[in-house]
Amino acid sequence: MHLSAAMKGLLDKEWRHSRGYLLITLLIIIYAPVITTMFRLMQGDAAVWQWGQELNYTLHFRTELMHPETYGGILEWLPFLGSVFLGIIILGEEQSSSLKYLMSTPVSRRQIILSKFIPGAATILIAILINAFFMIVFDWLHPMPFESPDVLNWTMLAGALCLASYTLGLMAATFTSGVLAAGTVVFLLNMLPGMLVGMIENIAVRYFAASQAVSIRIYNIGSYFGLHNYISRNGRDIDHIDHYTNFITITGISSNNGASCPDYILESGILLVLVVLLLTLAVIIFERISLFTGGALFTSNWARKTGLALGSAYLAYILAFARTDSLFTFIIWWCILTGLMFASVDILYRLRRHGWRMFRSRPTN
Repeated sequence: MHLSAAMKGLLDKEWRHSRGYLLITLLIIIYAPVITTMFRLMQGDAAVWQWGQELNYTLHFRTELMHPETYGGILEWLPFLGSVFLGIIILGEEQSSSLKYLMSTPVSRRQIILSKFIPGAATILIAILINAFFMIVFDWLHPMPFESPDVLNWTMLAGALCLASYTLGLMAATFTSGVLAAGTVVFLLNMLPGMLVGMIENIAVRYFAASQAVSIRIYNIGSYFGLHNYISRNGRDIDHIDHYTNFITITGISSNNGASCPDYILESGILLVLVVLLLTLAVIIFERISLFTGGALFTSNWARKTGLALGSAYLAYILAFARTDSLFTFIIWWCILTGLMFASVDILYRLRRHGWRMFRSRPTN
């Protein structure tokens, strides 16, 4: 692939600026399979075999019927948290350094996003491949409970999941002001699909008398929209859902303990499509965000109002759902409460930002 001189310069600049973060992310991703295994090797064969059982459980994405006696879940979560951290930090950290200068150069904003995506994605893929190579070779030298095909399947799905987590963090950093705000947005975006699925299923059961089969199907389909579900398998292999009288948001879900293995090709394909969509969305947002002189670089009014609207709608759902017996009454109260909470919080925000000046009349010319 031919790269323009501007893109080559951006990639070189990005490597020099972010190589510390890239190295830290690589170490985080390879920590569990590589570094921890070496420590367990020094503790003896029993420790290595126990650690192998934990790795085997994680390599199957918690679908094995036998749970290891001890399970820390390091390999289960650490690579994905490291990927999110990199996506947030690789753009958010530059807000206070050279990004303003970079915006004044002839390079496009699309090139800026791509120059940040490529090194991070390459680092993640290299780290995942190091993990796969290490575990396969280690299994040859020191037999473990898992086999090479298990490692290759995990590599495919975990690599796609890490890329999706990284791109989500990068996208969130395009319209937030700072690492903490971007991390909060990523957390809420991960929770949002589960919240929406719960709302849809609860409404379907209460107001449309949906059957168990329909409820299970709703949760199963919805589980493909939450990144954490690809790790925890929440919503997969459900066999029963318990609904409680006048419940608000609590739903009891029984699972058959993950007897089936993941569809690695399907789930990896979904995640790769998500990577493309999130990257496209990051470019679109970054090209439209205005940069405020002397202010927060990526804070946007529409992002704040969107988050406020979603939060108000969910809180209104909690308040209205358990107290209404018909769909029409629920919709009326839901809309009223959403509007009241949105307006109240927005007024408090404006009052905190502008003080009582916001209520003063503007002078006429």
